[in-house]
This record gives sequence, structure tokens and C-alpha cells, in this order.
Amino acid sequence: MENLKFVKDGVSVSLPTGFKFEPSDEELILHYLHNKVMSRPLPDDNIIPDFEVWKSDPWDMPGDSEKYRHFFSMAYNESVNPNGDIPNSYGYWRPTGFDIPITVTKGFEFIFAMKKILSFYRGNSPNGTQTDWIMHEYRLPASPAAAAAAAHVSAVNPFKKIKLSESSDEAAASMDKYWVLIKIFRKKNERKKEVKKVVKMPFISGRNSAPASSSNKP
Repeated sequence: MENLKFVKDGVSVSLPTGFKFEPSDEELILHYLHNKVMSRPLPDDNIIPDFEVWKSDPWDMPGDSEKYRHFFSMAYNESVNPNGDIPNSYGYWRPTGFDIPITVTKGFEFIFAMKKILSFYRGNSPNGTQTDWIMHEYRLPASPAAAAAAAHVSAVNPFKKIKLSESSDEAAASMDKYWVLIKIFRKKNERKKEVKKVVKMPFISGRNSAPASSSNKP
């Protein structure tokens, strides 16, 4: 079995055999994104590297393209393209639908985050050709209004200081950067994983088997 690889200082490094990094959405938000935004220590500084995903095509990004790849990146300024498409050298990323709210519990506090799903298109917007590259973008609320809509959850405004929650000892967070967490993968790889999960049951012919009795005979 091939060892899982991650990127450290621009170099691909192998992890121990059998190691799999497949965290859930909640784990990515609680242990990685939230800590990154709050400038807290990460579970491991090397597993998710900093990388400007918007300047690179998905097949050129560091890591193994046949597996999930995770990156911390600067949030894209959506006001540049009001239609939602995010261009790069050979195409653009397009959101597939509405953002998905995710709430994670941390003790007596709740962390509210948003998940955006995007597909990569080759060519010029809006007439490109859809590919099988998929991106999941996780972010904390970008405005106090988004946090207020979630009612009593912790929120972080990357552009100014705001209170995290009434019960939080950390009254505010100030950040020069607006970090998002990105997961990149190909849909065809997802299909391969689903196929591997299918368990083939042996065929048992009922031709020579006795029919089930509907009553108990002495």
C-alpha cells in the first residue's frame, strides 16, 4: 500500500504506512480551521499547508491528486466577480448551490461555519466545460450579521474585532488574514471509493432448497 503524502515546505513527504487523513467536516472546522483563524496551535502543523489555491489549477496543486488534498488559503474576494465564478489560468470555479451551514459544539460554545461546494470548469466563464474536479471551501462567518442569524453561536469577523460569545474567555479575535480551509478532490475518485465499499455476496441458488413452511407440523 502506498504511503499517504502531505506537503511540507513545498516538498511532498510520506506519512507512515496505513495513515489516512480523512477528517469529517466538523473535525476540519473545530480542530483545524477554527484554530488557524484564532492563531492557536494545530493538531499538526504539516498536515494542512498554506497554499494560494486561487492562483493554481487543481491538477497543479501540491500533493497526491488521486487523494483528498487539504489547504489553508486566503479567502477569495467575491465582490470581484458578482456572478460567483472564481477564475484562474485555465478555467474557473463555480458554486454548485447554496452554502451549507455547519454548527460544531465545543464545550458550552458553538462554532458556526459555512461550507461552499464548487466545481471546476475549463474555459472562460460562463461558457466553460465542467470537469470532475470538486472543491469544498470551509469558512467562519465573514460578518456579524451571519453570526447573529445563527443565534448564540461563536463567530469571527476577519475584518474587525467582535465578541466570540457571551461565555467565551476570549473576548475578541483580530486577524490580518481571512483564512479558509479548502478540500480538493476528483469525483471519479469518489466513485472508486464507493465501489470498494460494495460487498459482493455469493450467489445462492434456491432451486434445490426446500420451500419454507408456513406452519409447524408434528
